[in-house]
Amino acid sequence: VGFTALGICLIQTASRGGLVAAILGGVVLVVFLRRPWPRGRWVPVVVALVLLGSYAAWHGVATRYGKGIMEDDASVSNRWLIYRMAPAMMVDAPGGWGHKRASEAFHHFYQPEGRFERYGSLVSSHLTWMTEWNWWGRIGYVAGWFAVFVLCLPSAKRHWYAVPFATWVAFGVAVMFTTMANRWVLWLVPGVFLIEA
Repeated sequence: VGFTALGICLIQTASRGGLVAAILGGVVLVVFLRRPWPRGRWVPVVVALVLLGSYAAWHGVATRYGKGIMEDDASVSNRWLIYRMAPAMMVDAPGGWGHKRASEAFHHFYQPEGRFERYGSLVSSHLTWMTEWNWWGRIGYVAGWFAVFVLCLPSAKRHWYAVPFATWVAFGVAVMFTTMANRWVLWLVPGVFLIEA
């Protein structure tokens, strides 16, 4: 019931990055949770997925989900342009561009001529922070994510770690496609699962 309710909320946002994050988190659960699942567990999941798919089609967001794959979409193409420039931005500023300066640097030095889209960030928490910080901060940030994944990695004795691992995978993917990790409240659920692990 909770999964379906949160799925409806996700559909309401029409967020493609959120959908990708939810799917990858779900894949982690399917891969790592103990099997075989009893019928009482997988039948409701299938029913919930069918209901959510039907709701997405009825709501009209299903066509938005297909954009960027089947046809050109400004939101997707702008993101890919920014993401392609982020490594060069890191190399060009070993000491970082400074707090909340990544988007300004992109607009002034990396945005192609004739493009005038304006963003307050690099539309990715990961890339925004890594371009703003120096190399030590970048290395520490990547090492921190690896450490979290290692701590939450499920094993034969800790099969329930699939839930924290899936939560962190979904969170990490979600903040790849948008700048939302600067809101501390979003770290609460992944943080609780990390403490539990």
